[in-house]
Amino acid sequence: MIKKILFFMAAACVGIGNSLAAFSVETTRLVYEENNKSEQVTVANKGGKNYLVQTWIEDINGKHSMDFLAVAPLFKLKGDSKQSIQIIRNSVQPTDRESLYWINIKFVEPTSKDGANVLRYSLVNRIKLIHRPNALLDVQMAEEVKKIKASVEGTQLVLENPSAVYINLNGVYVNEQVLENPGYIAPHSSERIELKESLKSKSIVRLNYINDYGVSLNHEVGVD
Repeated sequence: MIKKILFFMAAACVGIGNSLAAFSVETTRLVYEENNKSEQVTVANKGGKNYLVQTWIEDINGKHSMDFLAVAPLFKLKGDSKQSIQIIRNSVQPTDRESLYWINIKFVEPTSKDGANVLRYSLVNRIKLIHRPNALLDVQMAEEVKKIKASVEGTQLVLENPSAVYINLNGVYVNEQVLENPGYIAPHSSERIELKESLKSKSIVRLNYINDYGVSLNHEVGVD
């Protein structure tokens, strides 16, 4: 009996996994340039079912924000189709540095027509929304990451970002240690990462960063 229950649970999980795999957002980040009236994100449903798509914007702290609006915030996405979601700026942003928000896109299975009490599932895709002011339109991420400075204070590695852009990280490594990844370093700020062991002299920190196109690249920084 237990084996049968486990079998059906596994089969259900596979079905859900296959359904969720049919959804996709055709970008990993959205760079919103100051001069543009709007930007767009395209979502795809490669499955046969129709699903509801809900979109909302959060600020850097994960709180709901009206600084940017998603149009339309809720719509039905038919099976085997795509649709673009318009993102519209609704506030004044800093002009001397980038600003970071999060676009949340949730795929929800619609309620059955007969009102049956069935399992519904959903999937949320969360991607970065980066507002880039006019003063930074010509920025080259490969050059900006070179400005990162690394130092050690006690048992912590300090990564300082003196630039006006967000340095998005995929990983941080030093002396073959895999360190905790802060995710990004905000403009004109620093991140502290706890070291697993003391650093040797002339240690090199390897940053695996992500450029505007979602490509992961490596940059090495010497520790001061």
